[in-house]
Amino acid sequence: TESLEFTKGLSTDNEPDLWQKSLSDELEMWIELGLPDAKRIKKACNQSEKVRVYAYGGQGVENWLQSNRKELIRHSNLEMFRFDDELITQFSDQIERTMSLACMIQDGQINVSWNDQMLDIAVTPIPLEVF
Repeated sequence: TESLEFTKGLSTDNEPDLWQKSLSDELEMWIELGLPDAKRIKKACNQSEKVRVYAYGGQGVENWLQSNRKELIRHSNLEMFRFDDELITQFSDQIERTMSLACMIQDGQINVSWNDQMLDIAVTPIPLEVF
């Protein structure tokens, strides 16, 4: 959406990686990348209408889900997704400091293109009730 913004990210504990705020400056969506700890997710769920976690890290995601299961299933405003670790690694190997990217998101797929290359990265929902 137009109101989705990057925040200060790693330099502050009080803000997510990305957020969406209303015109009246209310926090509508808190977005975390990676594998945040359960306390951070709880804080996010208490402060925002919606919380999304986009997890990556191969088997580390499974371990993180299992160790945080009890806390994660408590939050009705939490949605979680995962990236294909192999494709993220493939993309990260191509990143250059001055590169220009084009990105299109549609139907659970992220299409990233740069120079003469293109990569489709699947974003898969993680159903909380399953794990």
